[in-house]
Amino acid sequence: RVMWTLELSRRLERTGVTANTFCPGRSRTNRHRHFILPIRWGLNLLDRLYGKKTEESIKPVIDFVLHSGLKGLGGKYLAEGKVVAPLPISCHRGMGKRLWRTCERMAGTEGTAMQVINRALHYSRR
Repeated sequence: RVMWTLELSRRLERTGVTANTFCPGRSRTNRHRHFILPIRWGLNLLDRLYGKKTEESIKPVIDFVLHSGLKGLGGKYLAEGKVVAPLPISCHRGMGKRLWRTCERMAGTEGTAMQVINRALHYSRR
């Protein structure tokens, strides 16, 4: 997720649009719903014991985005309500480009995103 967002941010440079990603921490959601039952029970128990409500998990991110100097800055990773450095592997440009192309190929949308971005750039310069 972080690598893909960093690649998106690079592609959005000069558009006025920013892309950032965040880690809300352990939160109580239904993200385990597709796991087999014993694993799902265990993970749900951990969430109940150590996780925050979804609203509590997202609040620091919303507060940070609305009240910080993040406006106009893309490619940032937020955790615990502050900007932190992502793992170095997430910042690898070559792998980010490969991931982007793979996602486009899997979605059947090769080149479409960049066409939209370039069209938006064209119209914003008028």
